[in-house]
Amino acid sequence: MRIASIVLFVSMMMVSNAQIRFESGYVIQTDGISVECLIRNMDWKDNPLEFEYKLSENGEIKNGDLKNINEFGIYEGFKYVKKTVDIDRASDIVSELSVDRQPSFQQETLFLKVLIEGETNLYAYSNGNLRRYFYKTSDNDIKQLIYKRYLITNEKGEQKIAKNEQYKNQLKANFSCKSLDADRTRNLNYNSNSLIQYFKEYYQCKSSDFVQIEVQKKSEFNLTLRPRLNMTALKLLNYANKNEDVAMGSKANFGIGLEFELVFPFNKGKWAVFAEPTFHAYKADGSDERSNISGGILNYHAKYSALELGVGGRHYMLLNNDSKIYLGFSYLMDFGLGKNFYEETRTDGTSLRKIDIDGVKDNFGLSAGYKFMNKFSLEFRFETKKKLFYSSSRDIDYNSYSAILGYNFL
Repeated sequence: MRIASIVLFVSMMMVSNAQIRFESGYVIQTDGISVECLIRNMDWKDNPLEFEYKLSENGEIKNGDLKNINEFGIYEGFKYVKKTVDIDRASDIVSELSVDRQPSFQQETLFLKVLIEGETNLYAYSNGNLRRYFYKTSDNDIKQLIYKRYLITNEKGEQKIAKNEQYKNQLKANFSCKSLDADRTRNLNYNSNSLIQYFKEYYQCKSSDFVQIEVQKKSEFNLTLRPRLNMTALKLLNYANKNEDVAMGSKANFGIGLEFELVFPFNKGKWAVFAEPTFHAYKADGSDERSNISGGILNYHAKYSALELGVGGRHYMLLNNDSKIYLGFSYLMDFGLGKNFYEETRTDGTSLRKIDIDGVKDNFGLSAGYKFMNKFSLEFRFETKKKLFYSSSRDIDYNSYSAILGYNFL
């Protein structure tokens, strides 16, 4: 536990000293005045209600929100504009679908994200599982592109999911062009990539200028080889007689894993999930003086090797363009390999007790690490106790700490 506490403390100290990233941008105040500034780029997954900015590198941090800002953006990054719109907030979660085909609009003032800007604009709004897209018409009205899933009941009385895809007709009616196939919207999906592509084709057909504000980001995939040094201890607990507990001291052993990591494209790549198969092995022999055993010596032997499958999540914190630290949490499952056992013998070799270790064992891991150039990494991981054997009278506890090196091939 001491090692884990030290690692987490050092990580938190590094986070507290990490530089907050502000990037060059602008704000347009409600009085119409445009101000050059530095904006804290949070790379929001959901449309923000507020943001932080400052007028100079060492200036006071100010708060921008719907009350005092009409528009803000980071150059070659993003743009948000304040608009009052009619929005349908009907849930798209299956268990919460309504039976009403038509949207139920409510008027709200929001920061909309600009995706395409030209004679007419395409906007996006996200909040949790809610995704809505809007377009500006020639008369400067902003309308929602309507897409809604709802429930219908068939002749057998069964409920089925139906779709209101009115957005396809809206696009046909407002963005028609000779070179655009009349059936272009037939398989058009209600998402950023599909709608941006449709608007680009429309502008190209009209030979009209446009600007794509939103740069489409993709999830990042990493494949990392991760050799490690494990410090492992095994302990037999005898609940009937504590004097017969056996504690095997920490043993250094090596393991190796191959990690598959998926880094999400929002929030500047700060969130990731991973899966990692790892081979590790432990072997120990020792002895204790025991007056109640013939020969006076208890010899013990343990062997445990397994393929561990870890799945979990990770949160990155950026230090600079080349360095970042992270904290992780994982669920670990061990699948035993070969003959795994704990055995006690006398000095003459007579076996006093042998416990076979089999089945799937699980526990949890907490980790902290550092990554450089997205290639090299160093991680320290603490694992909760793993029960290799459990009964009403005895347990075998397995404790492990690891120092893990990493090299990303991608």
